[in-house]
Amino acid sequence: WGLAPASAPPSADPRARLAGSPLGRFVVPAAAAGDRAPAAAVAAPVAAPVANALPTVIRTVERTGWNWWFLPAIVGIAALFLVLGLWIGSRMVAERLAARPTTVELLDENAVRQAIERQKQENAALEREVEERRKALEGNVCVADPAQLPRLGPDRGAAVPPAAVPPPPGGNQFHGSLAELLKQSVVLVLAPLERGVSTGSGFFVTPDLIVTNRHVIERGDPERIFVTNGKLGQLTRARIVAQTDSSTIGKLDVALLRLDRPAPVQPLSLSTAAKELDAVVAAGFPSVTVKADETYERLLQGGDTTAVPPVILTDGKISAIQETTDGLKIMPHTAPISGGNSGGPLVDACGRVVGINTFISVDREQATTAKWAQKIDQVLPFLARNGTSLTALADECNPAAPPAAPQAAPAPPAPQAAPSPPAPQR
Repeated sequence: WGLAPASAPPSADPRARLAGSPLGRFVVPAAAAGDRAPAAAVAAPVAAPVANALPTVIRTVERTGWNWWFLPAIVGIAALFLVLGLWIGSRMVAERLAARPTTVELLDENAVRQAIERQKQENAALEREVEERRKALEGNVCVADPAQLPRLGPDRGAAVPPAAVPPPPGGNQFHGSLAELLKQSVVLVLAPLERGVSTGSGFFVTPDLIVTNRHVIERGDPERIFVTNGKLGQLTRARIVAQTDSSTIGKLDVALLRLDRPAPVQPLSLSTAAKELDAVVAAGFPSVTVKADETYERLLQGGDTTAVPPVILTDGKISAIQETTDGLKIMPHTAPISGGNSGGPLVDACGRVVGINTFISVDREQATTAKWAQKIDQVLPFLARNGTSLTALADECNPAAPPAAPQAAPAPPAPQAAPSPPAPQR
């Protein structure tokens, strides 16, 4: 086992032999070492076997080691102190947190109070100023008479003056409103192309003559021009009588169509009396509006010649009277129009044609649209050159007031109850 030299002779006393080994002094107690036998005795042979000495050495080592309960006791005591320290620390942290404030001052309360007070003073000063100005304006208010307020557009209910629409030759005098007049006098113009169809508007100037724009029919087959409206009831063929040399914007753009036979319609009269801020109505068939109509779809796609979309009416005012570089007088106005209105009339509140809607200008950057009509003055010479002499009216429009609503008869007075007899007195 390495505790005694291999050359040492067996000793009768194993303890003495162990004490004589290099590690014996660390294993055998000092008293045992002091009791060692003399050297002669140590050297004497021992008859006992070496194997019997091993248990003795092991028991000696076990008696000199630590006790088995010492290490667990130390660990238990350390754990107890650790738990006690954690408990005391948590209590101290909780007490410190409880003593700290739960809110944080982000603003200076005094500064906030001062700012609120200043704002109250400013509000009070503004209220005093408003009240002073209100008192200064009292008695200086313009109150308009409702009866004298300008009308924003033509009165739909007003009857068209008889003088504004003279009856056609051999016809009866028209009686009705402006909307009723335009529904029978304005037509949808169709000019079939190789692919698709060109659409526009026009209006009767005589029972068989229709005025429109050249650019509405110039690309179509001259032998296949058609018109329709609610009064005609179906597609009717029209022939081109005359048209201007060009449809360039800025030049006169007019075409004259003729029906095979006069139609039972009231033609529109013409007027040269238009001026700025006059109320006007644009009548026609703008595609942006009529394409949503089921009858328009049946007419163009289904081939139903009896399907007639309604006339679209929009109102506004004449903004100005301008002149192009070619000498054409044009009138920008505020009545909404779009593609399909070309060739349609711009009429005053009396139903007289003051212009022909011809082109629009769209400014995408400013999201605005300007609308122009050719003034009727220069259409008259074109009509005269082509055998149609029409007299234009020059007097101002004075539409007739709508008929007053009949007043209800006053109700008869309610019968009065007979007085009750006086109560008897005692």
